[in-house]
Amino acid sequence: FHHPIQFAMKGVVLLLLTLSLALSEIADNDDVITFTDKNADELFEEYNPVLLQFDAPWCGQCRKMDKEYAKAARILGDLDDPLYLAKVDASKNPALVKKYNIRQFPSILFIRNGIAVEYNWGLKADDFVEFMKEKAGPIAETYPTVKALKEALKSSDFAVVGYFESTKCEEYKQWENEILHLGVEHAIYITSASIVEAMGAKVPSIVFYYHGKDPVTVDAKASELRRWMLVSKLPAIVPYSGLYSRILASPENTVRTQLIAFAPAELSEELKAALEAVATAFKGRLFVVHVTPDQPRLFDFFGVSKETMPSLVMVDTTAGGKKALLREEPSQEALTEFVTSFLEGHFTPYWKSAAVPRVQEDAV
Repeated sequence: FHHPIQFAMKGVVLLLLTLSLALSEIADNDDVITFTDKNADELFEEYNPVLLQFDAPWCGQCRKMDKEYAKAARILGDLDDPLYLAKVDASKNPALVKKYNIRQFPSILFIRNGIAVEYNWGLKADDFVEFMKEKAGPIAETYPTVKALKEALKSSDFAVVGYFESTKCEEYKQWENEILHLGVEHAIYITSASIVEAMGAKVPSIVFYYHGKDPVTVDAKASELRRWMLVSKLPAIVPYSGLYSRILASPENTVRTQLIAFAPAELSEELKAALEAVATAFKGRLFVVHVTPDQPRLFDFFGVSKETMPSLVMVDTTAGGKKALLREEPSQEALTEFVTSFLEGHFTPYWKSAAVPRVQEDAV
């Protein structure tokens, strides 16, 4: 038998425990800023950059990561230069959901200067903290001397350098936004006229460097920068795969000509060197793609076989799909001439259903 007072005391204890847990959860979330349709414009000005999570009441994964997100917000808020995590209740803020085209939960965006980039790191507190520390720093760096710039370029696999009159010019602002949008890992800007001259560059211009060598100057237009960024992220010889095929078919890729090498997985040293040389010589004009025998449907589609490996096919992947087949040993010299002829429109088209001609004689 339990006295009524005992029941009452147990009820009070349970209530206090529940209240304590609730208050603790509220306190944990105090560091996470709440964005709404009404306050977003103001808060984006105040908190820039910000990591913004789109949440929904029915999202189970959102609930699982709540404590980690709140913990990260607390750690980042305690930094000497605070960084910010925020949330949006998608069920109550349709304007923000529409603006950022949110289709699943949780969706997390890193937003800086109005540019939103999808967050694809882990969902632990440490992941959020490390991401913000890395991404919230300077978008690009600069160097005071030619020597310092060349040393930085030499130590980098790939770097994008923007040469500008100043950081206040319109070209610089556009470049900075594209660098942020594309997630460029090593971006450098130079505004010193003497360094620009010493590097043989012009103002304004954008130059890609590979280990400090092989500079490629590209058009400063956003579409051209995106195209070249895509080109530069791919290896010289692109191994055929679902991932790479999606990249090659993406709307941002305007390079629609490919040299396809149907060959064993292990390329001979001679063929590999020849393909790499062609990829470098025609960078930005074509992709070199390596297709192995474990893709029989592609072999069949292009009318080649394991017995004829290596088979080299040039193809224009736009409407019409013009193709040409190399009829000789794939030396570097032969491949260069083959590619040049195709790009200039001087080739005999190759159709799978047609008999393969012995020699390419007539221009198309």
